[in-house]
Amino acid sequence: MLGRCPGNVVGRPDRRGNLYPAKQRPERKIGAAVALMMAIGRAQASEAAARLDITAFFTDPLFD
Repeated sequence: MLGRCPGNVVGRPDRRGNLYPAKQRPERKIGAAVALMMAIGRAQASEAAARLDITAFFTDPLFD
């Protein structure tokens, strides 16, 4: 499932020009790809990301 999801995602601009993930076709699934993007964004936004590389997030996703 995760292998197919990224291939189903396309970037669609909103009125302000920001890109957001969208489906290529309505029957395609993108939930796992969106969850992965959210997890990476959370890892990059944390204070721990300033001290550690992203691999530390994947081994211990709980933050102080």
